[in-house]
Amino acid sequence: MILATHQRQMHALLEEKPDLTLGQLRDALALGCSLQAIHVALAKMGLSYKKRHSGPVNKTARTLRGRGKAGGGDKRGSTRRG
Repeated sequence: MILATHQRQMHALLEEKPDLTLGQLRDALALGCSLQAIHVALAKMGLSYKKRHSGPVNKTARTLRGRGKAGGGDKRGSTRRG
């Protein structure tokens, strides 16, 4: 159960470190509740939280610089006979 004292602590933690995740908040407060319970408490308080750990913005990011060549030029490597 999240008490008023926990809410004050959450508010103070998020002011100090606004990028904390729900799991990090739970660990910092040593709460034994679910992440959903923390989410609901923060929503009722009008506070937001970071939804996941930092990482690549997009896992399908470009890996090559510049543009590739247009396809179709040399057909000798084709295995299809027509």
